Amino acid sequence: MRTFLIKLGIFIILFLPLTVGVSWLFNNVIMDNSILLRVDRDFHQHYASIHTLFLGDSHPQSAVRPDIIPNSFVFAAGSEIYTQTYYKLRHVLNEPELADSIQTVFLPVNDTSFSMRLANRLGPYYYWIRYLDFTEIGQKRGQPIAYAFKQLEARLLTYFGNGSYLLKFVGMLVSGEEYSDLNRGYTPQYDNFDRRPSPLNDARDLAMGHLQHAAINNPELVEHFHSCIQLLQDHNKDVVLIRYPFSYEYHQAIYEYLPTDGIDPILADIRSRYPEIPILDFQDVYHSQRDHFSDPHHLNTNGAEQFSLNLAHWLGNRPIAVQ
Repeated sequence: MRTFLIKLGIFIILFLPLTVGVSWLFNNVIMDNSILLRVDRDFHQHYASIHTLFLGDSHPQSAVRPDIIPNSFVFAAGSEIYTQTYYKLRHVLNEPELADSIQTVFLPVNDTSFSMRLANRLGPYYYWIRYLDFTEIGQKRGQPIAYAFKQLEARLLTYFGNGSYLLKFVGMLVSGEEYSDLNRGYTPQYDNFDRRPSPLNDARDLAMGHLQHAAINNPELVEHFHSCIQLLQDHNKDVVLIRYPFSYEYHQAIYEYLPTDGIDPILADIRSRYPEIPILDFQDVYHSQRDHFSDPHHLNTNGAEQFSLNLAHWLGNRPIAVQ
């Protein structure tokens, strides 16, 4: 037993600095030019000039052009869920130097915003460790020990299971490929969905992945959505809720998996709770313009330009409420 403990101690002594070193290398070299970290640095560099903030997932990332909407920033991440948005927003609002200039915050309420599909996803840890409170999340989910280990993994084993990032990093070094364009959180998409040979089949495959066997009303995500609104109201920020454009094919496809009334009961509850908060519904505005999309549910550069011009027009003519 004594020999085993000695060997275990030696292993820990050797393993701990090694894993800390590998994690540091992964976070600060391999992932340093990832979209998430580049957007994060950009946000902290421009915070004093940000008056309009767009939160959410990949939909604002591909749709909102800050060069068209003055003093705006898209602080969003692909596949981001409302649990992550809440903790990130809480961090920003608790830092006066970051929050003081922000006047208006846009939150998404798409048909997939509260889907169960990604409800338990909290990664990638190399990024979200700076915002998430794993102890609090573990207590709320009734799994404090499991989330204590997740926090340990997030701090010491960020590289674990992320070999694809390493391969991409090496591949870009070898090929000399440039990193994606970014403009204050906006990530341009150049594909044209209209050129796909089977747009409806593509939309169905995507919708099945997003919604099949998944509740559209995950209680935790809905709770964190309401917590975001409460935080913003407590800090005297204007809130605007927005439904981003979907292609006609994707809209048709998701209703093969959604209940007949879709997200309408959730929206009805939101309108009832917050009658003063505008809801901008752009979800079907480009149904006849498939060439505005890069895939079934993300705008390409043409769509983003038109959408941002419309949004800038609305911001410049702010009504009291829009339903």
